[in-house]
Amino acid sequence: MTSTLGNDVDLLGSATEGELPLFVTPANPKLKDDLDASVDWLKSVTGELSQVLSRVGAVVLRGFPVKDTADFNRMVEHLPSPDFDYAGGVAKRNALGGKVFETTTAIITDVVLPLHQEMAYQPTYPTKLTFFCQVAPDRGGSTTIGDVRKIASTVPSTFRDEVRERGVMYRRHMRSPDSVAVDEAESSIWHETRHKTWVETFYTESQAEVEEICRATGLEFEWLPDGSLKTECRTPGYAPHPLTGETHWFNHIHPMGSPLGAFGEEYWKRYSDYYLRPNPRYGRPNEVLFGDGGAMDLDTVLSLYPLYAEHTVAFPWQPGDLMFVDNMITAHGRSPYTGPRNIQVSLSTGW
Repeated sequence: MTSTLGNDVDLLGSATEGELPLFVTPANPKLKDDLDASVDWLKSVTGELSQVLSRVGAVVLRGFPVKDTADFNRMVEHLPSPDFDYAGGVAKRNALGGKVFETTTAIITDVVLPLHQEMAYQPTYPTKLTFFCQVAPDRGGSTTIGDVRKIASTVPSTFRDEVRERGVMYRRHMRSPDSVAVDEAESSIWHETRHKTWVETFYTESQAEVEEICRATGLEFEWLPDGSLKTECRTPGYAPHPLTGETHWFNHIHPMGSPLGAFGEEYWKRYSDYYLRPNPRYGRPNEVLFGDGGAMDLDTVLSLYPLYAEHTVAFPWQPGDLMFVDNMITAHGRSPYTGPRNIQVSLSTGW
């Protein structure tokens, strides 16, 4: 099959709406062995790739000579990056160099990370993501994907309408970098890996820089007496696609709205043992409310998880794979895994 991506590659799959992912492999032998040629090819088809992504949602390049982080960065360094990168993000991750970051591989490897749209809990977000597989896990560990257009069509219409009318508010709490666990509950995996400090969240030890980032990204903020930080952000819950102009369901209601739905009974117990006990020392890491501050019905939020799961697509990673994802119409997650796993990510926008 040929396409607007040119005669140097072959396509496996359908380049039509909702049939994701589309696999792209080299037809020109040079693209299999020559990184420079692969970079030049990708630059030449970036506009066409963007158009394909706006229909399909996810495209996997397989069989190209991408071996490590440096190679991955070469493949994506021409793509426009958002100014904010992961500053203010929920998940704990490190920068690996250039435009490349860790994914959330180290967080709770034995559970599903539910489908979500990257940084939809902030006013500023990437419109596209690129994932790279350097080391595929022994078992599981797929970066799962799902078509948001299909998912949203199954969400109860009354709830969709309420989100559209009232918007969504994300309330977050970040510990002080000087905080020390004082009991077993605070030493649990929830406290250490899910309740980040504001230094880990914003990649700076300067409160002034944190305030500057908050103002630039539209976050309301409040410094608490113990040195921790509370932020609030209101978003519409929907967002327009930059290429098609269509408005799509775009929020973090279900992944941030219920730890029980997101991570299961075991981790819910750890969470509730601390955050739901009387007078916990810290507020909840994440809360999701309607934009006017009203609470969302927990049963409705929990009902979203099977809807997302029904439309989840998984494929096994192969070392060297690159996956481009349109963040506006494609959610992504992660399946449980065993063994080493090294999946990296780069954010982009404006192409």
